[in-house]
Amino acid sequence: MKTNSIKFKIVVFLFIVIAIGTTLILNFINISYKKNIKLASEQAIEQTKNAFNNLAENDSRMMHATLTGLLSNEKMRDLFLKKDIDKLYGYTKPIFEDLKTKTGITHWYFIEAEPEKKCFLRVHNKEKNGDIITRFTYEAAVKTKELSYGIELGKTAFALRTVHPYLHNDSIIGYMELGEEIEHFFEIMKKQTGDDYGLLVKKEFLDEKKWESVCKTKNIENNWDKLPTTLLIENTSHNDEIIEFTADVENIDDKGMVINEIEKDGKTLVHGIIPLYDAGNRKTGGVFVLHDVTHLYAEMNATKTKVIFSVIAIMIAAIFIIFFILDRLVFKRLKALVTVATRVVGGDYNAKVNSNSNDEIGEFETLFEQFRQVFVNLMAEYKWLVENKD
Repeated sequence: MKTNSIKFKIVVFLFIVIAIGTTLILNFINISYKKNIKLASEQAIEQTKNAFNNLAENDSRMMHATLTGLLSNEKMRDLFLKKDIDKLYGYTKPIFEDLKTKTGITHWYFIEAEPEKKCFLRVHNKEKNGDIITRFTYEAAVKTKELSYGIELGKTAFALRTVHPYLHNDSIIGYMELGEEIEHFFEIMKKQTGDDYGLLVKKEFLDEKKWESVCKTKNIENNWDKLPTTLLIENTSHNDEIIEFTADVENIDDKGMVINEIEKDGKTLVHGIIPLYDAGNRKTGGVFVLHDVTHLYAEMNATKTKVIFSVIAIMIAAIFIIFFILDRLVFKRLKALVTVATRVVGGDYNAKVNSNSNDEIGEFETLFEQFRQVFVNLMAEYKWLVENKD
């Protein structure tokens, strides 16, 4: 095909038009899937927030119900009133072990009434007592004289705590507190959604030496220096390297935020985070989520492949159809005109152009036939003049 032929120009034009169209379609697919991925990310963040809050709320209700039963135990109340720590511990220890096994409760406190505010007995740690309790949940219970609960941050971990006034003859004789560490929340959430979760905490609220001790006890790597301002204390993915968050926790939007996308082991993961407030309404850390969006990218790439092959097939079919139509309606008829013109120029004045259509080419054929007749007449007249010159 000659590079200056109309057919070649049409092929180039069709190729450019289809290429532009294909590019626009692929861009539209990219935009559409990015919106889908953003939506999936936002849904994963919202799901994380709801799941975490629901677990905290449900466990708070469980501990409240447990407290109600414990507070009504008269023998336990009498032992507390007598301030017989050994007998109280001996009576409550088996109860605590049963609660720990069945409900996951890990902390149980008997606290003296204000103004002392001292811990009379830690059933989970009898040797430590006599210290002043200043936690937000306890202070709220003292202030309102009612149930108080919330997430408290200790020196190395978070715990969900529930505190209730301890009453005898309608008088407050102290306070009872139950608590549980929240690390099991993330394993439950992972089983429910399939996503990975973890917990980042601002180092300013933690104790480096105690964290080092925790790491030694658990026989895990001390990751205190891995991040500049936060510490990763929980991670269901068991891979600290994929947690990349160096920003200030205070900048985390209350609705949560998408941090980035991570490529790991052939998977595409969306890394998001929600803020975690303690009972004092301090933004102490964040719960992160790793949501797998690999299937969305696979769908996008599969769609792109289908579009490209479809466009190629359509382009080939379109070229053949257009060429067939143009050949029938234009090129063959133009070629016939050229043939007639060549024969006429060669002296075959009987060659005629037959027009059977009233389209643009038909009009040209009619005009060409009229011109041919004029040309033949002129040539005939010229021949007569030459022959009769003398």
